Amino acid sequence: MSTARSAPVSHPPAPTATEDILQLIYQGTATATGEDFFRALTRATASAMQVYFCFVAEFAGCRDRVRTLAYWKGLDFTDNIEFDLDGTVCEDVLKGQVRYYPEGVAALFPREPVLAELGIQSYLATPMTDRHGEVLGHLAVCDLKPMSFRESELAVFKIFGARAAAELERLHATESLRQSEERLAAILSSATDAIITIDTDHHITLFNQAAEQVFRCSAAWAVGQPFDRFLSASFRQLIAPIVDKDSMEAQQIWAPEGITAVRADGEEFPIEATLSPLRVFGKRFYTIILRDINERELARQQIHRLQADNLNLQEELRRRQRFPEMIGDSPAISEVFEPMPASC
Repeated sequence: MSTARSAPVSHPPAPTATEDILQLIYQGTATATGEDFFRALTRATASAMQVYFCFVAEFAGCRDRVRTLAYWKGLDFTDNIEFDLDGTVCEDVLKGQVRYYPEGVAALFPREPVLAELGIQSYLATPMTDRHGEVLGHLAVCDLKPMSFRESELAVFKIFGARAAAELERLHATESLRQSEERLAAILSSATDAIITIDTDHHITLFNQAAEQVFRCSAAWAVGQPFDRFLSASFRQLIAPIVDKDSMEAQQIWAPEGITAVRADGEEFPIEATLSPLRVFGKRFYTIILRDINERELARQQIHRLQADNLNLQEELRRRQRFPEMIGDSPAISEVFEPMPASC
């Protein structure tokens, strides 16, 4: 009776130190974003690479000074700091160069006494660069003892430096977008003309404060509504051939007079308007800037009234001073030129 031999059981190879580092850092940062990501990154990197210090930093308003975004020291985070780069071990890193000093780093940088004060013996840092190669900051680890890393481990460290750069670039883009939106909101709110943006389905996507006043309704109510509810027949006839075109090459149009719009309460009023096409992420939108001509006419009439009042006052002044050299401006003369009281 023959005995069957079972096939040898194969086991996956044991993870290398490099794979351990990669896995530990990845697990520590996988779900974090923004400021939380940098804290998670420094903590996970310090643990995976078994070092005492780890920090990530960005430029602090100029190219010769940085501030830390997260700073791991020993067993916990410490306060973030700012420091000048001149004469420091970080200086060359922020010029775009990886720097690795396995030991004796404090003696190599006597102009940075804090290294000796903290007992730092070794240092490793990689620059964080954006997609255009511009240095944004750096990721660094330091230890109180000499450090020894293989090339593969240094490569993993650089990978997470690149990951930190991508997150920092995303944060900068988000902040730039926020500031841009704030500036746009300030411009729109201060504009005296009504500004409305509509999509190709004629739905309102933007409705500024002046539009609220002109159409007598809130932006919260108007956005999402079809703009057609504010269109008179003449206005609809003007914009329909442009908005309903499939072409992305529609031109700006201007209607200085002869059209009307309709307020939310149903009142029709004369306007002048411009319509401009724009493209955002491949989608077509149209911006309509319009002015209530009634308001302009009221302002013009008020100006004319003020000018007429001014002329009357000037004439009154000339009448009162008709013979200043002869009789002056005595009370008796003033009484002569005073208007006669109405008869009973």
